[in-house]
Amino acid sequence: MVNVIDIVAASEREGLAVSTVALNLRQVMKRMGISTEGPISKAAINELLLEAEVVNFLYGVDVDVVSLVEMIDQVYEDILEREGRPLEFGDLVETIMNLRGSNPATVQDLKASIRAVKMAMSIEMYLTWKQKPRSLSFVV
Repeated sequence: MVNVIDIVAASEREGLAVSTVALNLRQVMKRMGISTEGPISKAAINELLLEAEVVNFLYGVDVDVVSLVEMIDQVYEDILEREGRPLEFGDLVETIMNLRGSNPATVQDLKASIRAVKMAMSIEMYLTWKQKPRSLSFVV
């Protein structure tokens, strides 16, 4: 019986946390002129995550804001690739809630991290290849 009460209480706390994050984000987005209905552009998300009020609020609910900023492009691309649509408000809230310090890493998180590292490595290798001196062309 006690376990059931603990589970219900944890579920209610989680629901309250999600509602609080969504409400605060909606208020800031409205002030910034960013719509919460329909797709949200990468530029709008980056602008939102640079707002001091948003950063302070997210730190207050134990969100790793630095990781969120670093991963938002990958999250955006994953949703576009996986679901064939751009990121929407609900996706943003879900991503934020998943990046709280109290959440354990999942296999999906690890896969996303691996994809991000592979993409970064590919870009760096390409840029290095393009910038190599002509005198080293014979090496390759």
